[in-house]
Amino acid sequence: MATDDPQEQQYLRDLIVALSRFGEQTSDANLLQEVVDLSSAFEPFDATTATIANAKAVASLWLGSVSGDSQIVERACRELQALLKDPKLDDQARSQTIQNTSILLLENARHNRSERVFRELVDVLTRPNSHLRKSQVTIGTAKLELAQLTGDRKTLGEAIEHFNSALSSSALSAKDRSQILHSLGQTHFLTGKLSKEPQSFKDAVGSLTDAVELLGETTLDDARLARLKADLGAYTLALAWTIGDGALAKEAADHYQAARVMIGLEKAPYLYARVSLGLFELHYRMKHWEHATNVGFEILDAFERIQSNPRLTSGINDFGPRALSGFGDKLAACLILSDRPSEAAFQLDKLRGRRIALSKLRRQSTGDEDPELIKLRTKLDLAIKDGDDRECRIAWEDYLTKRRELRFDLVDRELREFFEAPANTDDGTFVHLTFSIFGSHALIRPLSQSEWITIPLPKSALPTINSLLTSSDDSLSWQAAYGALLENPDTQGEPFECWNRVVERARAEIGHHVLGPIHQGLIANGIKPGGRLIMSVPGEFAKLPFASAKLDEDLTMDGAWAFSIAPSLATLGSVPDNYQRGFACVSPNLKRDTNLPDLPFAGHESKALARTNPQARIIDGSSATPTAVLEAFKSQQIVHLACHSRYGGHNDTGIFLADGEFLSLRRMVAVGHQQLQTSLVVLSACEAGLVGLTSDRDEYVGLPGTLLELGVTGVVAPLWPVHDDAALVFSDHFYRCLFGPTGATAMSPVQALSGAKQFLRDATWKTLTEDHYLEASMYSSSAPRLRRIDKTLTPAESGAPSSLEEKPFAHPHHWSGWTLWGR
Repeated sequence: MATDDPQEQQYLRDLIVALSRFGEQTSDANLLQEVVDLSSAFEPFDATTATIANAKAVASLWLGSVSGDSQIVERACRELQALLKDPKLDDQARSQTIQNTSILLLENARHNRSERVFRELVDVLTRPNSHLRKSQVTIGTAKLELAQLTGDRKTLGEAIEHFNSALSSSALSAKDRSQILHSLGQTHFLTGKLSKEPQSFKDAVGSLTDAVELLGETTLDDARLARLKADLGAYTLALAWTIGDGALAKEAADHYQAARVMIGLEKAPYLYARVSLGLFELHYRMKHWEHATNVGFEILDAFERIQSNPRLTSGINDFGPRALSGFGDKLAACLILSDRPSEAAFQLDKLRGRRIALSKLRRQSTGDEDPELIKLRTKLDLAIKDGDDRECRIAWEDYLTKRRELRFDLVDRELREFFEAPANTDDGTFVHLTFSIFGSHALIRPLSQSEWITIPLPKSALPTINSLLTSSDDSLSWQAAYGALLENPDTQGEPFECWNRVVERARAEIGHHVLGPIHQGLIANGIKPGGRLIMSVPGEFAKLPFASAKLDEDLTMDGAWAFSIAPSLATLGSVPDNYQRGFACVSPNLKRDTNLPDLPFAGHESKALARTNPQARIIDGSSATPTAVLEAFKSQQIVHLACHSRYGGHNDTGIFLADGEFLSLRRMVAVGHQQLQTSLVVLSACEAGLVGLTSDRDEYVGLPGTLLELGVTGVVAPLWPVHDDAALVFSDHFYRCLFGPTGATAMSPVQALSGAKQFLRDATWKTLTEDHYLEASMYSSSAPRLRRIDKTLTPAESGAPSSLEEKPFAHPHHWSGWTLWGR
C-alpha cells in the first residue's frame, strides 16, 4: 500500500469510492481509469478492503463499456470471485459483492459472445442454493443475452416475466425502476426484431419512454440518461421503419443527437461511437449520404482516439471490431455514391483486416531495448511453450498493453501514414468488393498507379449473394446443403450430390452477377487477363468460392487471372524471389483415445512432398507437436500441414497435432512478438480456409487471417472439408508445379494453385496411378478418408473405380474450395 498512515488510507478509500460513483455517472474514461489505478494500492483485496474492491469493480465495468476493453472486466470479475471466498466478509459487503459479481459475470459473458457461457451463467443464477437466485433482474438479463445469441422467443418471454416480476416490487427506487424498464425495453425490441410485429416495438418504445421520464426526474446521471436516449432512438427508428412513419424517424434522430451531446466525444469516445452508429444507420437508410458520411467520420475519429490513448486501449480489441462490423461497406457506399471512390477504398483498407495490418506495423517497431517488454516477452514465450490458451491470451494482452503504455502501436502520424502509403509493389491489380442495398461496386487499382476506378455491379449482385447463403429452399441453400454434407459426407449419397449442385450454382451465380462484370471492366480499363489480381471481399462472404467462379463454361476466375484473396492492401506482404530457403512438411500421428480418426494419406503426403523437394524437413508422428510447428514457422520458408483442423471462431479454431494436441488461434497469435521466416503455409485440412464467420467478421478471424497476422505472405487452404486422398493428390501436384521437375521454383504459389485445382478436376485413375499420385495399396486401410474430427468415411463407401478413364475428383467439392490468401 502507498501509505501506512491510517488517516491517509481512509482518505484514499473515500476518494476512490467518490470517484467511482462520479465516474459511473459521467462515463468519463480517464476518471474511471484513475479509480482502477488508485485501487491497485489496496490489492490483494480482503474483507477489510471490500468497499474498495467493489468500487474498482464498478469502475472497471463502466471503463470496459466506454473503452471496449474486455480484459479489465475479466480481471475485476476474478478479483470479486476471490473476495467472496474470504470468510470474514460481513453480510452487507457479501451482498454488495455478490451483486457486482453477477453484473460482471454478465458483462464478461457479453464480451465472450458464447452461447455455452450464457447457458452456464443462467444455470448458476437459477440453482436453488445460488446466492444470486433471488435477483430477478440478473436472471432476466442473462436470459435476454442468451436469446440474443440463440433467437429463442421462449427465452425472451421468460426474460420479460423476470423483469415484470422485478417491477412489481414497491420497494424499488425510481433509478432502479428505470434500469429494469430499460432491460424490459431491450427484450421487447429483440422480440420485435424476431417477430417483425409493430406491437413489440411499441412496447419497447413505451418502456424506454417511461425509463427516461423516471431517470430525468431523479438524477443528473448523464451517462445513464444518454444510454436510454440512444436506445430510445434505436427502438423508435425500428418502429418507424416497420410502420413507415417518417415523423417517427425524425424523432429517432433527435434522440440519437441528444444522447451524443450528453456523452461527448472527448469524455467517452467508445460510447459516443456506439451511439453514433445508430445515427449513421438512420442517415444511411434515408439516403442522406453527406450526413451519413460526416457521422461515419466522427465514428472513426472516436475509435482512433481510443487507439491513440494507451489508458483506453485493450490488448485484444484493436479497433472495436464487433462494433464496426459491416460499417465499412456502408460508409464506402456513401462515399462512392458521393463520387469519392478513392476515399471509399481508403476507408475499406483501414477497416478490413485492421488487426493484420497493425501486426505488420508492430513488427517494424519491436521495442527490443525496453527491459519491461523483454520481461513480458519471456513470460509470453513460457505461456506459448506450456500451451495454456488462457495464459497465452493474458500474457499476449499484457504485452500489447505495455507496448501501448510505452507509446508503441498507437494511432499517431506513423500509423496514418502506414495506411495512406501506396502498396510496396507494382505487381498486379487490387480490387475491393463492396456490397450495399443501394448498389454494389468494385473499386479497382492497378498497383502501379494511385487512383481507384469504380466498376458498378448489377443490382442483382447483393441479392444473388444473399440468396446463395440464405435461400429458403434447402436444396439451394448453402447453409442447409453444407450442414447435410457434414452429417453425411459419403460421396455416393444424396447430401454430397446436393452439395455439389449448390457449389456449382454458387460458381455460376458469382461469376455471372459479380466477377463477370469485374472481368469485363478490367479489360475495358486496359488491364489484361493473366496478371495478378488480389481481391478483398466482405468477411461474411469469404466462405464462397470466388476463386473458382465461372466466367464462362470453360473458364474460371483463377484460370483467367493469377487470383488470390486478401483483406486489404495494408495486409499484403512481399513475395519472395524463390521458395528455396527451407520446406517443412508436418503430418502428426494420433492417439487412439483422442476420438480423432487416422489420416493414412497424410503420411503418404509427406513422402510425396519429400520426392518433389528432397531437402524437405519431415516433421511427422509424435514429433509433430505444436512447439515443433511454431519452431518451423521461425526457420522454414514453406510449412505444409496435413492434419485435422477445426473452425470455431476466436476460441475454438486451430489444428490437431501429435497425439491430438490442439494448436489454437490464441496460441498462434501470441507468437506475434517474434519475427517469423515463413512465406507460404499450405493447410491440407478440412475447413482450414474459413474466415469471417464471427461477429467481428471484417477481422477475418480464422487460420488464414491469423497466419497473415503473423507475417506469412500467402496461405493456401480449403474452404470446406477435404477427402484424405484428394488432399494428397492436390498437395502433390501443387508442389510439383511450385518446384518443377528439378527442384527449382518453377511457378508462383498462385500459378501452382491454379494448376493443382485443374489437375485434380481432370485427372483420371490412369493418370493418378501411372504418375504415382495414388496406388491401390493406399486404399487397403479401413481408416476414414475425411479430414474432419466428427464424421468418417471408409474407402469401401467411396466405391471402386469402374474405369481407368474415370475422373474420381471431378466434382467441384474436391477442387473448387482451395483458395490462396495473401499472395
